[in-house]
Amino acid sequence: MEISLIKQHLQKWLVNNNWRVSVRWGNEQGIDLVAQKEKNRWIIEVKGEGDYQQKNANYFINVLGEILT
Repeated sequence: MEISLIKQHLQKWLVNNNWRVSVRWGNEQGIDLVAQKEKNRWIIEVKGEGDYQQKNANYFINVLGEILT
């Protein structure tokens, strides 16, 4: 599934569940989705599916790095 389509689905689900959502589209720098509801804040990174296990592990490590920074 294309990354932008995943972001659209997540955004729609969050908005339908009363979250305020900020989405980064295309090659914009920063967190892919930030959702806020009351005192809750979700940081969501969206990555594509790798074509082999090592690539998937690298995506996971990249997500952790982005969240920590």
